[in-house]
Amino acid sequence: MPPASYLSVSYLRVVLLALVAGSVFFVELGSARLWDRDEPRNARASHEMLARFW
Repeated sequence: MPPASYLSVSYLRVVLLALVAGSVFFVELGSARLWDRDEPRNARASHEMLARFW
């Protein structure tokens, strides 16, 4: 059986990892999305403008 100090360090690492992962996941939850829904449409329009195919 491992020593008690090893178990407490392992437990502390798991708790710390859960806190970091939770804060990264929940901080921006519900805010604006990274990509707009019509971003591909805008990219296609700019591509057509550069190709002078309007």
